[in-house]
Amino acid sequence: MPLKSKSQQRWMFAAAARGEIPKSMPKEWAAATPNIKKLPERVTPKRNSSTSATTAPRVTAPSKKLPTRGTKPRKAGGPAIPKQRTAGVRSVNRK
Repeated sequence: MPLKSKSQQRWMFAAAARGEIPKSMPKEWAAATPNIKKLPERVTPKRNSSTSATTAPRVTAPSKKLPTRGTKPRKAGGPAIPKQRTAGVRSVNRK
């Protein structure tokens, strides 16, 4: 069976070196390939973690907005109330 891409060829020889497949298998496939130099790098493009111009943006459900740090949780219908800073302020009366 002929190889379809250079990445498949690299995987085959690496897997044979690791002992995952018989060592004769990649040699047989390479012999059955008419021209290894003209093989594409990959059959299908490798997926990218970032979005490219050719792919549509992913549609996600809107998430609930969490309050920012240093605020109390929101009450129904009211804005977030900032916490009062008490560091360095003494509330005990000294005599």
